[in-house]
Amino acid sequence: MKGNQMESSVKMLKKISVDCLYGKKKHYNAADRIHRYHNRLGVPLVILNVISTSVLLFAITQRTNTWGIYIPLCIALIASVLSALQTFFKFNVRGDGHRRIADRYLAIMKKADRLLAYLQDEVIDGKAFIERLEVMAQEVEEINRDAGAFPTRDQDYELAQRGVEAGEESYNENEMGI
Repeated sequence: MKGNQMESSVKMLKKISVDCLYGKKKHYNAADRIHRYHNRLGVPLVILNVISTSVLLFAITQRTNTWGIYIPLCIALIASVLSALQTFFKFNVRGDGHRRIADRYLAIMKKADRLLAYLQDEVIDGKAFIERLEVMAQEVEEINRDAGAFPTRDQDYELAQRGVEAGEESYNENEMGI
């Protein structure tokens, strides 16, 4: 089973690899986006908590009964809202889930590269190639099902597409040591 007889199977392997490339990149992009959301809420949350606690502690120790006591309470209220948003949106859980999905796509891409190299080097025969290709296709289907729990946005895919078109995923001869 050499030459032209394996052409369709090799094409299928390359399609799986490309699908995984885009899946990987869009999920990494989604993880990065969600991590930015987490930081945009988390950093102000920490700062507001420190400020409100400090001002409230100062007001209590100085036994002040002026309107100044309401400033830290308002800041604490804002911090509580930010904290509630972080809890509701589960940024850490969602970001980590996207990274795990992307890592699994990356693993399939590497398997596909190795499998293609084994075939080209005639280390495996056509039957073994097909068996491994089928296992890989099932793994991709499982990743796709699991990825449903971590939806991405169109912008995540578009950013992935621009990255691929810009050559982010290609190796040059120097990197490969050729």
